[in-house]
Amino acid sequence: EDSWTLAQLLRHEVSVVIKGRANGNLETYKNIPPLEYGLPIRTSQDKEYIYKKYLDYQSKLEASNQYDIDDIVISAIGQLDTPIWRRRRLQLGYDSIYIDEVHLFNLNEISVLHYLTKQPSQVPISYSIDRSQALGDIGWNDSEFYEALGTEQGSAAPSNPVTAVFRSSPEIVELAFCVTTSGASLFTNFQNPLELATETFTADEEKKCAKPCVTYVSDDDEFANVTYRQVDAMARSLLASKDNVLVVVFDDQ
Repeated sequence: EDSWTLAQLLRHEVSVVIKGRANGNLETYKNIPPLEYGLPIRTSQDKEYIYKKYLDYQSKLEASNQYDIDDIVISAIGQLDTPIWRRRRLQLGYDSIYIDEVHLFNLNEISVLHYLTKQPSQVPISYSIDRSQALGDIGWNDSEFYEALGTEQGSAAPSNPVTAVFRSSPEIVELAFCVTTSGASLFTNFQNPLELATETFTADEEKKCAKPCVTYVSDDDEFANVTYRQVDAMARSLLASKDNVLVVVFDDQ
């Protein structure tokens, strides 16, 4: 595997499984079944090896006097799951909670949320998920997600799929549909959000649209010049100033 991919899987194992589920305890960690989409750990020796990496990581955190986000989140859960907070949450808790971009949270972070409502027996949380974006937690599947949010016996929450696509032209929606459809096997819990998509562009907006195109450039030295020429051409065709043209780069160089 690519070293960066392995690093991400190891980070996730430490974050969600060792810290979040096992509370840093080796024996507890050994008894937790591996995640469906996590680091492929099969034996007790595998877990002992990964646990040693976790201890090395924690020692480096302590040496630098730092805490990672999971240390902070799990400590917050510990402070909220107390008799004092259970008495105070009726006054200080929220009537309801609304979360946008919840796909960016991992399971530890999501677990905090159901301590923040007024009643522990009722968790009125409404959240939005953009399934076409990368998930905050690679091991996330729906049953664990509902359980983390505190729904009754891990039951599914009522959902309201959104099919209208704003901010994107019909051509871009069509391109995105082709990309997500061809790459569906890359997703662990894939639901194609563009399957029934409809665009909401007005006629004036559509006049400014064009089909996406790919330009091949022979070498890096010519790359910037080609980009500038395309910006000039785009500004002229749209009757816009060049500072209204956005150039997005995917490399530090």
